[in-house]
Amino acid sequence: MKGKFTYQRAASGMITITPLLDALTIILVFMLANYSEKESVDPEGIKLPTVSISSTPPLESEFRSTVPVFLRQNSITIAESKFSWATNSLSSQEDEQITKQVKAKLSSLRLQRIQSGQTTPLLIRAESQVPFEFLNLILDGASKAGVTDIRFLASEGTVSD
Repeated sequence: MKGKFTYQRAASGMITITPLLDALTIILVFMLANYSEKESVDPEGIKLPTVSISSTPPLESEFRSTVPVFLRQNSITIAESKFSWATNSLSSQEDEQITKQVKAKLSSLRLQRIQSGQTTPLLIRAESQVPFEFLNLILDGASKAGVTDIRFLASEGTVSD
């Protein structure tokens, strides 16, 4: 006995478009949900920092008006205060501790200079083999202390006080 229902085969080469329409609908909904009308930033409205490069050494008066920061392989000296560590790599706890010390020192120097009517430019001088993470300690501490005028002194050789 034959059943009531008969199945017809689709012709070969026919594509069912239902899954394709489902996928396109999902993509369309995703695109509409994530659309935003952000205003573009005018590049001429952005103020970039200025850089000056000089082949002549800075004047002695420029050195006196800055806070000297000397960065060596295992130490940082900020205006006669020395922070040092034992190894060439720091743990996150040591990193945080030194950043706090740098911030505290720079904050007190900044406060003293503001009270006397002076600005607080940092003059950072680092040895060439010092890893960037140590320079980052100074930059992070200065940022947290509110110091915005940071200058770099490049020279060959080792750093001496």
